[in-house]
Amino acid sequence: MNEQFLIDSTIPYLESFLKEEQSFDPFAMIMDKEGVVNIISSNIEDEYPTSEYLINLYEQGIKEEYRKIRTKYVLAVICIDAFVNSGTNKQNAVEFRLINPLAEKRLYLKYTIRNNYIYWDKLNS
Repeated sequence: MNEQFLIDSTIPYLESFLKEEQSFDPFAMIMDKEGVVNIISSNIEDEYPTSEYLINLYEQGIKEEYRKIRTKYVLAVICIDAFVNSGTNKQNAVEFRLINPLAEKRLYLKYTIRNNYIYWDKLNS
């Protein structure tokens, strides 16, 4: 339930980025125990950070928040622009790296952009 709610909260951001740029830099969101979802902002020291740099920064920040305030947050997600195999082709997808205080999980949502509209496939792991 929480996973789907958090993923659904990312969709307006994803659609905005994809319509404007046809891609996106990694970003993260976190949900508290009341169900309030917020974007995570990190102190980025690099002027042109790589995706790996941003992912590592978000992962460290999320895990630090869980250590500091164990009961406030229940789930976080890092959204990553990715490619997945689809038969003999590669297809655009969003990797949702879901992180809770005890475990991590990755889900993928394939998408196609056509005529400035985003077509979403089914979510899978």
